[in-house]
Amino acid sequence: MSQAMREYLEQLLAEEIKLLGETDWDFLRLEKWNALREEIFTRLRDAELPTAEDERTAVCKLIADLLRVDATIITRLQSRLAELSRHMTATHRFRRSHDEASSHAAALLQQIV
Repeated sequence: MSQAMREYLEQLLAEEIKLLGETDWDFLRLEKWNALREEIFTRLRDAELPTAEDERTAVCKLIADLLRVDATIITRLQSRLAELSRHMTATHRFRRSHDEASSHAAALLQQIV
């Protein structure tokens, strides 16, 4: 089963590198990536650990590579979340000021009539 473990990790690493190469991640793309991660890690929980030293070394290297790529993905996601948060705050402020201005205009029109 150790060969299968290695193949699962290689598949995930290839998918993560492909994801990093994309400039804009939509929600469905991230959902697909997360589903693949879940599937692979579920398989890994059931897999036997490699017994041969070279296989263990290869698996450990793949896991270290995955962790590095994961850190980059998480950093990009955090940056995007911060950007979205800033946009939401600006939108909320705009709406609030627009609503206040609209209510003042309505009250002024009522006074005129």
